[in-house]
Amino acid sequence: MAPAGRAARAAAVAPTVDWWGTAQELGRVTVAGAKQAVGTVLVLFLMLYSLLAFGHRPVRHAMRWLATRRDGRQLVRALKASQRALQAYWRMVASINLVVAAISALMFWAIGMPYAFALGLLVGVLNFVPVLGPLICTVMLTAVSIATFNGWRIALAPTLYLLLRTAESQV
Repeated sequence: MAPAGRAARAAAVAPTVDWWGTAQELGRVTVAGAKQAVGTVLVLFLMLYSLLAFGHRPVRHAMRWLATRRDGRQLVRALKASQRALQAYWRMVASINLVVAAISALMFWAIGMPYAFALGLLVGVLNFVPVLGPLICTVMLTAVSIATFNGWRIALAPTLYLLLRTAESQV
């Protein structure tokens, strides 16, 4: 009787955790966040597509719907300011990627990689892709290193690229 009594008291004292309810809540939060992220990305791509495909026509149609000329002027000023900011951003990203491509090509040439300048150019182009670009570059450089080098030199090109990528992402 004594062991059963201790077990009953321990069960009464120990808090119970509803793991199933916690997992369901986590799933709900994850799905809600994923829906919001996908929706935001779709709206962004739709807006970019319409601006690229239709040019100034959406702006003209929006101007017709606005109540006053002052609202129209404010819209045009806001669109021009956002266009200038977006152009400046893309110029900066392109120049950073050009520098990354040049440094990568020189690094690959210095360690004796074949097609060093083509690989550097590919690194610069893939650097435009936010997450998958560096992953693809690392896998590609590892494969080329395995085919080219032996021993510890296999890790040299991917390691140098990852160090350059880390420095670039901090800038």
